[in-house]
Amino acid sequence: MKGLLIKDLCLLRGQKRLVPLFLLLAVWFTVLHQDGFAFPFLGMMATVLASSTISYDELDRGEASLFSLPFSRGAYVTEKYLLTALLLLGAIVLGLVCTLARSAIAHDVELREMGGYIGAMVAVCAIFAGVMLPLRIRFTGDQGRIAMLVLMAVIMLVAVGLIRLLPAQSEAVAGFFTGLPKGALIAGAAGVCVLIVLTGYLLALRWIKKKEY
Repeated sequence: MKGLLIKDLCLLRGQKRLVPLFLLLAVWFTVLHQDGFAFPFLGMMATVLASSTISYDELDRGEASLFSLPFSRGAYVTEKYLLTALLLLGAIVLGLVCTLARSAIAHDVELREMGGYIGAMVAVCAIFAGVMLPLRIRFTGDQGRIAMLVLMAVIMLVAVGLIRLLPAQSEAVAGFFTGLPKGALIAGAAGVCVLIVLTGYLLALRWIKKKEY
């Protein structure tokens, strides 16, 4: 697994144009927004970068050569989730640096709220990775990209539909969640994230073991 992780990190290092662009955008968003917007942006970019390594593995049918090496397919899936976790950790550190720098210069950042920003970023990115990584493993090449576009379109349509169809209930739902104890909300959100990630991981294991190269 260590070799797989080094391979993916070298692949990401080769993206010399994308990574600096993401860093510049993170700094720019930090300058424009004092509400911790850099955290979700960096988190989503870290998740997208991790999933992009699957596309590099598929390039020129490289998976046939890759899976001829002495490692299990389960190790491949585990390494992708580990890579995502490491990139998310790096995104958190970079977001903290940007936010603390703004706080030191402008003094308009509420540092006590940073824990909430980080927690929300980790939850959203964990759910996104828990859905995206299995789909990228299940559908290769253009099929994988189409599957991701369809997934995002469905999520957006469902969200817009719920907002339009249930405008009266939105305040009641918001009131219900705000009335719950903070510990119960955190535990519930963590439980949902763990369930989605674990389900996605098991599906990815099942699908990759059935694939033929």
